[in-house]
Amino acid sequence: MITIALINQKGGVGKTTSAVEIASRFAKAGKKTLSIDADPQANMTYIYGINPDKEGQHTLKDVFSRTVSLEDAVIKTAEGVDLVPNNILMSNADRMFIGVNSMQLLKNALKDVSSLYDICIIDSPPTLGIINWNVLIASDYVIVPVNANALSIQGLRALSETINEVKESANPELKILGLLVTRYNPRTRLSKEAIPDLEMISSKFLNTKVFESKIRQSVAIEDAQANRNSTVKGKKSPISKDYDALFEEILKEI
Repeated sequence: MITIALINQKGGVGKTTSAVEIASRFAKAGKKTLSIDADPQANMTYIYGINPDKEGQHTLKDVFSRTVSLEDAVIKTAEGVDLVPNNILMSNADRMFIGVNSMQLLKNALKDVSSLYDICIIDSPPTLGIINWNVLIASDYVIVPVNANALSIQGLRALSETINEVKESANPELKILGLLVTRYNPRTRLSKEAIPDLEMISSKFLNTKVFESKIRQSVAIEDAQANRNSTVKGKKSPISKDYDALFEEILKEI
């Protein structure tokens, strides 16, 4: 099983949307696909139409607590993707899961299902705490979604330090597939001027590249998520084509 995490400590950069879109394409390609919602905000869980509180469904918190196995927390979705949901109770993870091997909880849990899936896509929280350490240690590859603006760029150096620390101490094989530019508007000077800065940072601090595919700014994402759908459903949209192109780039790298 190949594990890919989408991570950035800054929110609002399209992590969840991108995770859902990528997972959907792997599933449509015939791959047995597992998605893990590691963000206590549970946006991925919401998009898939799951309410774990109402349904009494086990969540990632139960997996981290070793109350249930990861396999027992899985929900089948209409997208053909298996999901481990999350909820707000996981927001106290930094206090709840302190101790020996607390950084290896997700990695150890995934071992039990590694033979059941071809691919695992992880949506991560906008923090650099214990959850994201677990995510990075458990992953083979990382994709860093980032908006094409100065504020989004500023946080990349801190993220690079965390990723490099994880590589040095716990997961030396971790590879960053690339920076994914989201909410891109080629007609604005801001978007155009941000690309050279992103290319410099990706090369200097993250030892990676900026994906050729850029996800254009679009209301299609907001509309789809409001209806608890991913943008792959229904009529093809420009943003869906952007994710198709990104998917082809990913396939060439893994």
